[in-house]
Amino acid sequence: MGNMFNLKQAKAVYYCFHIKYLCGKQLFLTSNDQDITINNISYKTSSGLSLKEANFTDSGLSTAILHGIFVETAIIRNSQILGARIDIKTVNEKQQLWDFISLYVTKFQQKELDFYLECQSEVIKYNKSLLKIYSQTCRANFADNSCGIDISKFSKALQIIKIEENVVTCEEISKDNNYFKLGIAVFKVKNGGDLLTFKYRIVANSNETLELEGTPTLEIQQAKMVTIIPGCDKQFITCHQKYKNSINFRGEPFIPDDKVLSS
Repeated sequence: MGNMFNLKQAKAVYYCFHIKYLCGKQLFLTSNDQDITINNISYKTSSGLSLKEANFTDSGLSTAILHGIFVETAIIRNSQILGARIDIKTVNEKQQLWDFISLYVTKFQQKELDFYLECQSEVIKYNKSLLKIYSQTCRANFADNSCGIDISKFSKALQIIKIEENVVTCEEISKDNNYFKLGIAVFKVKNGGDLLTFKYRIVANSNETLELEGTPTLEIQQAKMVTIIPGCDKQFITCHQKYKNSINFRGEPFIPDDKVLSS
């Protein structure tokens, strides 16, 4: 259950912020109206950083919003502050420093002169990291350097028999039905001295037909050939069975079951 932290009722006179960037850079800032030194550490008023809102829960899923202005000696525009840890400390009327909470920057909202930092607890940070690390969806883009697939080895150039609306009848594809689903059909048409290229998403295919997404332009009626390029749904089973490329699957460390590996 969450509890909105009432900043007006807080006993702190002001706050100090120890910001630790992922690159190792550190900033010591304060919401006070003048620089202060506590425990031999100087906290600067640069950026005018202040705690605007905080929300705490019993499960440790805490959040906070900080506000400040861009200053060259502190937080600058396009700063690499995402992922940074911010230790927030309170200072009472006796100038005593107390640990308040530690959060991580998850959103950096930049305006013309000022900014907002949305911060969340370590629990949320690690939950998000685990979702990414253990994703069963490949993070590579089909045929990029991480994927390593040579598209030309899986593409086919076919003679067109006829085109009716969004269905292309062509010579035998010699592949399983829907092998080219999610792929691209490429048509090249001469227009005077120019060679025009038209590309359409393939939504389904049989052995001799292609169903295209949308309504194709009339120009492709003049095309004699179509090049069909397969697509990828970023799933391990597709990578393993269709492309024999499981060594480059970028959803690691997802471990598929025996049925997938033995196929």
